Amino acid sequence: MDDSPQPPGGFQKEMDQAAQLAQRFTAPEPGPPAAAPMVPPANDLFARPHFMDGGWNVSVDLTHWWNGVAWVPGPPPGGAPAIGTSSPLAILVGVIALVVFGMIAFGICQAMPTATGLSPGG
Repeated sequence: MDDSPQPPGGFQKEMDQAAQLAQRFTAPEPGPPAAAPMVPPANDLFARPHFMDGGWNVSVDLTHWWNGVAWVPGPPPGGAPAIGTSSPLAILVGVIALVVFGMIAFGICQAMPTATGLSPGG
């Protein structure tokens, strides 16, 4: 030990204990942050090519659909109607609407007055 006068009460001893305690509980140097993985996880939406079909992400081969968390095998719930299919009632309503529209348009065209005696050349 050195010959310097010690303060009463063992102040130096307490300081040495505090220094040892501080050395024991010091945090290590922070390292660089972990790098994000470059490859998406297997259940990622973009892990396979897909397209929107009736509000659902469906795989190109139509064997899986995306439920928001993972690819699920099979068709999406509710299933989108096949392309080109319509109910007979919808077809009947469309034909009736077309006939009514045609009759109204024909009546309007027949009621229009025609100008006689006028020619483009004057």
